[in-house]
Amino acid sequence: MSTRLRWLGLWMVMLLLSLAVTQCTSASAPATSGAPSKSIAPAPAASTAPSPAASSPAASPKPLSMQKVSVAGIALGQQTPIWIAQEKGFFKQEGLEVQFVNTPTGREIMSALIGGSVQFGVPSITDPLNAIEQGAQLRTVFTLTTAGELALVIRKDVAAKLGITADMPADTALRRVKGIKIGISSIGTGAHLQTSAVLKQRGVNTDTDVSFVPVGGGPALLAAYQQKAIDAFAWVPPEDLMAEHAGDTLVFWFNQLDEYKGLTYMTLTVTKQFIDEHTDVVQAFVRGAAQGWKYLMTDKEGAYQVFKTHVPYPDEWLQKATFDTVYPNFQNGFWFSRAGFDKGVALANFGRKEPLKVTYEQFVDERFVNQAMQDLKIPRP
Repeated sequence: MSTRLRWLGLWMVMLLLSLAVTQCTSASAPATSGAPSKSIAPAPAASTAPSPAASSPAASPKPLSMQKVSVAGIALGQQTPIWIAQEKGFFKQEGLEVQFVNTPTGREIMSALIGGSVQFGVPSITDPLNAIEQGAQLRTVFTLTTAGELALVIRKDVAAKLGITADMPADTALRRVKGIKIGISSIGTGAHLQTSAVLKQRGVNTDTDVSFVPVGGGPALLAAYQQKAIDAFAWVPPEDLMAEHAGDTLVFWFNQLDEYKGLTYMTLTVTKQFIDEHTDVVQAFVRGAAQGWKYLMTDKEGAYQVFKTHVPYPDEWLQKATFDTVYPNFQNGFWFSRAGFDKGVALANFGRKEPLKVTYEQFVDERFVNQAMQDLKIPRP
C-alpha cells in the first residue's frame, strides 16, 4: 500500500510539472490569428548612389508675367552682358522686357534712377558711392566690369612740353600732368572724380596745377579736343581710341595703375525702394544678366557680334578695338568683393576733406548675385 502511494505521489508531481511547462511555453509564444502569417522581407541595403533629387539640376525659377523695365547707361560696351541677355532671350526667359536708355554721363544716370524714370542704372562706382553718402537709398546688385576703361588722352605736342613720352608708364606720365586744361563730361561725375584722385595721388594739385573743363559726353569731348579747346580729356572708349588712331595723341590707361587693379568699377545699381517692392524683378534681371556673362565668357566671337549691334561705330577697327579694350574687365566675374569695394572707396576718398562713411552693406545687396550663381551653378572662385 505504501509503495503504491509513493508511485501515485510521484506520478502527480510529474503531471504538475508537465502542465507548468506547457503553460510557460504558451505564454511566451506570440499570439496567432487564423490568417496565414506574412514573412517579413529583410531591410534593403543602403544605396551609395545619389538620390534623383540630389543629382538632378535645380528646377528653373518660374518666369514672371512679362514685366517692362528700363536700364540707363552709357553705350560704351560695359553693358555687354546685359545686351547679350536681351539678344539671346535670357531676359525673355525670365519674363522681362528690357529697354535700354542711352545716357551720356554718370550724373544723369543717377538722376534718372533716383527720379524713377528707369529701374536700373549702370554707373561707375564713384557715382552711387557719392549719391548714397548724400542720402540716396541705392544698392548695387551686380558687378559689370572691374579695373575700368578710363584713360587720360593728351596731345603729343602738349605731352612733349611736359616731358611725357609714349613709352612712359602711366604712373610716371600722370605725375607730370601740370599746367593744362583737361576736358571732362561734367563736374562731379565719376570720370572727373577719378581723374582728380589719380592726379592728387601723384602729387598734382588739381586746384592750381590743372584746370578741369566741363564739355559734355564723349562726342563733345572729342570735338573740343580736336579743335584744341582743351589739351587733354579723361574718358573711355571709343573717343580715346579715335583720338589715338588719328596719330597725334598719347593715351594713358588708368587700369595700369595699382589702385585700379581688382577695383569694382561699373555696377548695376537699383533703388532700395524698387528692391523692396519688386524683389522678384531684380532677381530675374540679375539672373538674366548672369547668363549673359556666361555667354560672354564662353563665346567671345558671338558676344562681339552682339556688341556690334549696340555700338554701331562706322569703322570695323573701332568696334573691334573697343570690344578688345573692354573685354578683359569682364573676366573677374559679376560677383562682389570687399577688396574691390574698398579700392573704390579709397579712390573716391582721395582728396576729400571728409572721408565717405558708406559701408559695404550700405552699398551692396549680394542676395541676387548669390542666388543667380546657385541657380546657374556658377562656382565662386
